[in-house]
Amino acid sequence: MELEFLKTLVIIFGVSASVVFILHKLPEKCEMISDIETETYLISENTSAAGRSIKDLRIRSETGATVIAVRRGKEVISSPEPEFIFKPGDVVYLIGRRENVLKAIELLESSPSQPS
Repeated sequence: MELEFLKTLVIIFGVSASVVFILHKLPEKCEMISDIETETYLISENTSAAGRSIKDLRIRSETGATVIAVRRGKEVISSPEPEFIFKPGDVVYLIGRRENVLKAIELLESSPSQPS
């Protein structure tokens, strides 16, 4: 599971393979994050999160999951600001405990069309 997480970091942030090798050789470093998962979610035309910001959706405070990056076309926006607005086609990278990530996906799918 830790190796899968490290591979995800390579894909998202372009971390070099040598860094992954070093981290993989240090299992005690990975042990601290063994209960953390990453997941992606595609914002579609029909997703009510489209056109809304991370701040408006209150993803972190409502679910406990964190948006660590967004892929928009060929560009990867790492650590997007709270004011970042999702657009259809964006791929959202979430991190957190499994139950928190699943809550975040639910929120992205079922969030109201207007901020409350």
